[in-house]
Amino acid sequence: MATSPATTVVVSPSTTSVATVVSTTGPPPTTTPSPSTVAVCRAVDIVLTRGRSGAALGHFGQWFEFTNTGGTCTLTGYPQMLGLDDAETWEPVPARQSTDGYIGPPPAIGPLERNSSASLLLQGTNRAFYPNGECPTGPKQPPHYRREAFVLPGDPGRVEVDGEISGLCDLAISPFGATSR
Repeated sequence: MATSPATTVVVSPSTTSVATVVSTTGPPPTTTPSPSTVAVCRAVDIVLTRGRSGAALGHFGQWFEFTNTGGTCTLTGYPQMLGLDDAETWEPVPARQSTDGYIGPPPAIGPLERNSSASLLLQGTNRAFYPNGECPTGPKQPPHYRREAFVLPGDPGRVEVDGEISGLCDLAISPFGATSR
């Protein structure tokens, strides 16, 4: 199902619960966010960039980095990935969710503080390695995207980034993890 690039998203403000630590003999009380109640990251607070990419033995990997510009939040699980095709239509990218692959997933990550980043990895195989350039699974002819977007878990907004993805079969996307530098 395609989505329109003109979709308007209304995001309501989120709140973060806090736990108060009280000591009768120590220093004054402090307030610390409870990891189980840290808000999910919202698309309006995320800056998306393309990270490193690489290729070896017919495999390709592209890192995407998500930098938090808001308050402490979490990015966990898998986002929905969309691609903008040549007809200017946003469509779901046919990538399976995976924690394995030739390049491997990023390491696990905890809550994101302001100005810290999480990343994920998109992996695929060059179609030139298959007979007639046809992919063995998914679409026979791999899609061509001029721009990518991600819908974050728990938030209807999306973040977008420029860059082409083309000629790749067997696409797989990792869960969010620590940024690989």
